[in-house]
Amino acid sequence: MSKDAMGMNQITARELFSGISGGSFGTTTAVKQLGGKVALAGNSFGDTVKNNLTENGGQMVASLILIPAGFKVFNKLTSKPRSMANRALKMSGLPVRV
Repeated sequence: MSKDAMGMNQITARELFSGISGGSFGTTTAVKQLGGKVALAGNSFGDTVKNNLTENGGQMVASLILIPAGFKVFNKLTSKPRSMANRALKMSGLPVRV
C-alpha cells in the first residue's frame, strides 16, 4: 500500500487550520514501534504541497483558465436568446429574468 493510499500525502482543512494556529499541520505523525523507538511517518507540509502540485498542478491551472473562459464564451453565445426571453417575460408581466 502506498503512502498516498494510506492518506499520508493529503492535507485536510483541519490540518491547515491546525498549522495556522501554531500546530504541525498534522502531516507528520509519530508512530511507536515494538522496540519502544518512535518513527515518523508521512511527509512534511512542504513535501506534501510539492507532491500535490506535481500530481495535480496541470489540472489546477487548466481549471483556473478554462472554467472562466468557458463561462465567458457561454454568456456571449447565449446573450441574445436570453435578452429575447427576458423581453418576452417582461411583456407577459412575469417578474422573472433569465
